[in-house]
Amino acid sequence: MNHFKPRKRKCKVCKAEYMAQRPMQNVCTGPCALKLIQQQNEKARQAKAKRERRESREAKQRLKTKGDHLREAQAAFNEFIRWRDRLAGHPCISSGKPLDWSANAVDAGHYRSRGSAPHLRFDERNCHAQSKQENRFLSGNVVDYRINLIKRIGLEAVEALESDQSERHYTIEDLKAIKAKYRAMTRELKRANEKTTIGGIGMRLNSARQAWHDAYYQPWDSVMAVASEWAKLGASVQTTCKSVNANHAAHQAVAGAVQAAISKLPPHLRAFGDFMYSPLDQPAQREMAESVVFWFAVKGGQKMTMKKYERAEFVAKGVLFRYRMMNQGGQGGCRDPLEKPEAFREWLYQVYGVKLDSRNWEREWQSFCEACFGACNDFDRQALGPVSAVITELLEVA
Repeated sequence: MNHFKPRKRKCKVCKAEYMAQRPMQNVCTGPCALKLIQQQNEKARQAKAKRERRESREAKQRLKTKGDHLREAQAAFNEFIRWRDRLAGHPCISSGKPLDWSANAVDAGHYRSRGSAPHLRFDERNCHAQSKQENRFLSGNVVDYRINLIKRIGLEAVEALESDQSERHYTIEDLKAIKAKYRAMTRELKRANEKTTIGGIGMRLNSARQAWHDAYYQPWDSVMAVASEWAKLGASVQTTCKSVNANHAAHQAVAGAVQAAISKLPPHLRAFGDFMYSPLDQPAQREMAESVVFWFAVKGGQKMTMKKYERAEFVAKGVLFRYRMMNQGGQGGCRDPLEKPEAFREWLYQVYGVKLDSRNWEREWQSFCEACFGACNDFDRQALGPVSAVITELLEVA
């Protein structure tokens, strides 16, 4: 016997009130019942399609080769280069003509090509916005490229690129980290394009890390020569008779303020910040940063045997590499490419030839790795503090 008492309910489809005659009755009429069934079927179909897309993406990720990861990393890097030069207002690096950003007419052109110098494919000094005509149909117009590249980054940097014959081998994890880094930097630039700027300059002041990077990336003259002037005078100066537009002048002034703040940092903090965020390749700064992270981690930790002490130096280098990959995009929060101990041990062996025992990893090395990360965090905060203060001051008066 049915003891259900009719009661008022709201139809799930048309939202009208009705007297439900059954416990599970959710609609008022037959047409609404049909529509509800159709909605439920559509919802189930969408859920299934979403699940299948996710499974397909995961399957594709598993099937990706190193070449696939390399192409994705290169695409992310190239997009960053185009946005960097677009916001800086740069013309074509070879012809000097204005670039057409309204259409798909701009490439990220390498000075030393990826084929002849694959180790420089991700070097920001070696790649600049270039028209497709110049890059693809004039073989990069290398002669004019070099002339304008010297004007943009300086003869010293160009000669350093030309003499660089080092080998760089990228693992899949390296390529994933590079892709994540440049995607993050591109997002930063796109957001910065919509934010308030100082004097309409291409250098955006929305991140201390990004400001450190941009202060060393100069569109004219030798970077180090200009930086030297800034360090001495505490402000940007015009040292040539070139015609510099208002954007360049504003960029120069802001970069001068940032450079002045950086120049006042203790040497170990400046070395750490330069290694982390400068677009320049400075081996001496990297070595100092590695040494100071190692020293501070050892200083605050337990005593070690000589054998462990020698290996700990390379572990500290590895932790600094991981920290740089996690934060270099100017945003932080990037994935640790060597988070798993087995991946970290393999990286140390491949890069430095150092083999660490997988047994008792937590007891032997976990605390030391944490001490290294702690040192990196402290140095990062101390190095970026004065730069953040400069940014805040400039934005307040903008």
